[in-house]
Amino acid sequence: MKKISTLSVFVLFCTTLIFAQAPIPNSSFETWTGGNPTGWGTSDGVIVAIPLGIPDPHSSDQDTNAANVFAGSSSVHLTTQNIVAPIIGSIDVPGVVSVGSLALDLGTQRPVVNGLPYTDRPDSIRFAAKFTSGSGGTDTGNVAVTLTRWTPNGRIIIANSIIPVTDRSSFTVFTEKIVYHSIQAPDTLLIQGISTSSQTSIVGSEMWLDDMSFIGLDTAFKAYINPARNLAICDGDTVNFRTDNLPNQTYQWYRNNVAVNLATQPGYAGLTDGAYYVVVDRSGSLYTSDTVTVTVNPLPAVSFTVPANQDTVCLNSSSFNLTTVAPTGGVFYGDGVDSTGSFSPAVVGANVVTYAVTNNFGCTANVDQTIWVKLCTGIEVLEEALNVNIYPNPASTFIVVETEQKLFGGTIEVVDAVGRVVAKEIISNTKSNLNLSSFASGLYSVRLVNTAKKTVANAKISVAH
Repeated sequence: MKKISTLSVFVLFCTTLIFAQAPIPNSSFETWTGGNPTGWGTSDGVIVAIPLGIPDPHSSDQDTNAANVFAGSSSVHLTTQNIVAPIIGSIDVPGVVSVGSLALDLGTQRPVVNGLPYTDRPDSIRFAAKFTSGSGGTDTGNVAVTLTRWTPNGRIIIANSIIPVTDRSSFTVFTEKIVYHSIQAPDTLLIQGISTSSQTSIVGSEMWLDDMSFIGLDTAFKAYINPARNLAICDGDTVNFRTDNLPNQTYQWYRNNVAVNLATQPGYAGLTDGAYYVVVDRSGSLYTSDTVTVTVNPLPAVSFTVPANQDTVCLNSSSFNLTTVAPTGGVFYGDGVDSTGSFSPAVVGANVVTYAVTNNFGCTANVDQTIWVKLCTGIEVLEEALNVNIYPNPASTFIVVETEQKLFGGTIEVVDAVGRVVAKEIISNTKSNLNLSSFASGLYSVRLVNTAKKTVANAKISVAH
């Protein structure tokens, strides 16, 4: 059975924002148009819009049963359903309701979300909800509020909150603070309800939502630090803190209550353990952000060596295992090696092999080693006091044969793997060039023959195009 990743659905619904000209509508879901609450989009609307003849899954419906209504005459009922669709097969569809509208980009197959224009900074969201998990009782519904703003550097999140709704047989009124990450005013609002958790989607999970409203305004100037949560990083990593970059403000970053020297920009890179915050000077008034604690976890100590009898090997010799590592249990990757450390000498030249270990903190360290693979053919000189050099090896378009004047009149012969002479040249210089561009890739023999028809030197070369 295929499953739609509810996390992916939720992220898509929260990030693909398009400005829409509409007021905040119908927050108690009293009026409905075409199967959707007026002013809201639903997952059903996305599904039935797909031109595959998929029936309405009824994952988002109006409920007028008095037991399922908190205020007024109706609520929105969200259910995680399974449907069978042509081409894509069996999928689970969470019930989703989103202020504005939902649509599907048929070209990218991604949901498109139209938020609402909104410039206030509400302090809290209030709504009534009840929830019943599907089989197993481990699912959770969610209500999310996101306020965003377009900037020259792209759309930023001004505030967001995700409120989980666990099993409850009767309506509960939730009042939750909206968490702000910036002092700026938003330009777009998105509110969404979803009938399932992003981690434990279960068919049959149901959530009812009713009577939504904002409470109060967040109007006081504040200094914000982002990321806004305590973090654990690995040694060598960096936390790129930032705050609002607004005119007529100055900044000072602190670590463990001590001002960091020269850290006077809207952003700061935290590299070490400590408690970080920023103080913003706004026209002589000082504002201090919340504090974020950074814990720097150590990298594992890793060693990896290649014994002297393995660091230079012959092409196509037997595979062997790399075992001189500590600690064991890591992973190998790189040239000619599999994850367990079995190395196969298949490519001439430098083969870089990496051994990586990840510790209990999730931190990874690695060590590189180079294993040299050679042809191991050499030049066999059959006549004493004869200097011969053949290069390059491997070759692609030509080889150079360097020899002595006493071989003038003799021949250079190139022989293929089945013993055929495929090239022959008379030696008339101490340096001869042989064109190999038309040769097939593979191994060849080069032999030098003197004027007495005696072979005085042999060599193996590799041709690779």
